[in-house]
Amino acid sequence: MTEPKKYVSASQRTAVNVTRWSESPMSFRDCPREKIYFVVNEKHLFKKWPELVSDPHPFAPDECPERIISGRDCWIILTWARLCAVDCPFESVLSCRAVDNAVCVFHWDDATPAQGVHRCFAVVAQADRPRPALSDLTVMQNGLSREREREREVRRAVPHWPQPGLIPRDPARGDRLETIAYFGSNQYEPQFVKAGAFQDALRQRGVRFVNRFQGEWHDYRHVDAVLAVRDCPPVVLATKPASKLINAWKAGVPAMLGPEPAYRELRASPLDFLETASAEAVLDAIDRLRQEPGLYRMMAEHGAKRAEAFDVDMLTQKWIALLEEARERNRRETLHPTMRVIRYWGNRQKINLGKRLSGWRD
Repeated sequence: MTEPKKYVSASQRTAVNVTRWSESPMSFRDCPREKIYFVVNEKHLFKKWPELVSDPHPFAPDECPERIISGRDCWIILTWARLCAVDCPFESVLSCRAVDNAVCVFHWDDATPAQGVHRCFAVVAQADRPRPALSDLTVMQNGLSREREREREVRRAVPHWPQPGLIPRDPARGDRLETIAYFGSNQYEPQFVKAGAFQDALRQRGVRFVNRFQGEWHDYRHVDAVLAVRDCPPVVLATKPASKLINAWKAGVPAMLGPEPAYRELRASPLDFLETASAEAVLDAIDRLRQEPGLYRMMAEHGAKRAEAFDVDMLTQKWIALLEEARERNRRETLHPTMRVIRYWGNRQKINLGKRLSGWRD
């Protein structure tokens, strides 16, 4: 397959080729660069990002946080946009299909033979899914996986990008605790937050619970504490990132979190977060934040320091290093598409069986 030209229409399986030029006279951009393709299926691209089809150019993620919601948005579109904004040793290209023998980056949902995963060096963002059916380099949201690597597959942990356009808590709110917020889908919202007894207990404390979903994920101005307890199978929790904790740190808001592996992986101090596995534990945490002198302020200040390790520049460099590793391996290794597609379907059957047996919910 030849290298794709500029994206023109839905019928053409071609790439959105975006180039941004640096003002620096000594830049990677001044020399021909190998292309790395960020693959998003046509349906999602046309539905969510039509301007990238009609007028392809990198955008400023922090100016449209309400649009960056799905896994494809967060792992593929956002990563492509972040890398286009810096001087890279390779050129980042948005595409609706893989390019033969090139390094191509997929979200798990698009890492299929239909998108050409078997015909390229596949970098697959696993997100909160089972391990991919076919991947040469798997990007995990946390560093907890201890599974044995398959043939060719290498696994690397890369933190989720911080919430684009995050608006931190209003400092004028001081140490007050009046609003706790859940940032996420109703699918995993803990059942106890809807219970009358829990709602009554909050009212007695002068506290209200709000669910900030999708378009409001970035706005922490009037949030006094984050609640992140999920009702989902342990096998799913093991794939989840620590994003809710990291975003709370960046927003200057204490976090009350469930006993999830990714949160515990990052825990280095009692001030990192308050672990709350039940309604009673949440109420106890609220009382502590209100009654223990200085606890609220200390957690907010401590979180700001922890957040420094998860800024965009650091993650950009981590992605560049990972993709440089992929380029080097792609130069050395030989692809066998027929064998790869057979391996894909064999692994996919095992994945589907495992999901049914474990009660997995996407």
